[in-house]
Amino acid sequence: MNTASRFKIIDTAKPVGDTRITEDPTTGLQWQTVYWPEKVNLEEGEKIARDFRLGGFNDWRVPSRAEANSIVDDTRCNPAIDTEAFPGATSDAILTSTPYAGNPSDCVWVQHFYDGTSVILSRSYRFRLRLVRGPVRQ
Repeated sequence: MNTASRFKIIDTAKPVGDTRITEDPTTGLQWQTVYWPEKVNLEEGEKIARDFRLGGFNDWRVPSRAEANSIVDDTRCNPAIDTEAFPGATSDAILTSTPYAGNPSDCVWVQHFYDGTSVILSRSYRFRLRLVRGPVRQ
């Protein structure tokens, strides 16, 4: 198990719900520390992101495949993510906004955190959602 985390958790000190942001100084990205409470499909995730406010920011989005892959920890498995930086993280897959080039109207890439793999699945399926903000990575 890793003892040093590259991530920094920022507590935005709001009285309701989990208000922490996990910052990745390596990429400049800031992440919703905990998952969205319900699993969602891409259309629902994009609407949630448009309306989401955390830490005084309103520019949250569904992460791209590259962004989601940037928080995979290849030294871990089940879950393949830093659980100190992302408390409550599981091996579940998270939704990404990256369409599958072979069928972009129906399929997106999904990031699994059991072993860090990415797979192609229907954009109508429901997955965990962890929003991101910061410099866009395709």
